[in-house]
Amino acid sequence: MHYYFDIDDGTTFVEDEVGVELTDLDAALREAAVTATSIARDLLSADGDVVITVRDGDDLVGEARISRRVIRYGSPEIGGA
Repeated sequence: MHYYFDIDDGTTFVEDEVGVELTDLDAALREAAVTATSIARDLLSADGDVVITVRDGDDLVGEARISRRVIRYGSPEIGGA
């Protein structure tokens, strides 16, 4: 089956016009999850979601969504020891 992976990192949307041949939807969703994780890791300093929408032609069949949040608790130490 041929699947397409559209990528939205919160600032940029890229529509996949080429796609890739994979055995089934589970394989496509695994590929989307791995790719979303990789993109989120590269953009860790920015908050937001990385969403990869999976299509088989014009039909949406699933998505992988990774949330990026970096939260600091407490006050940062200033000039401390």
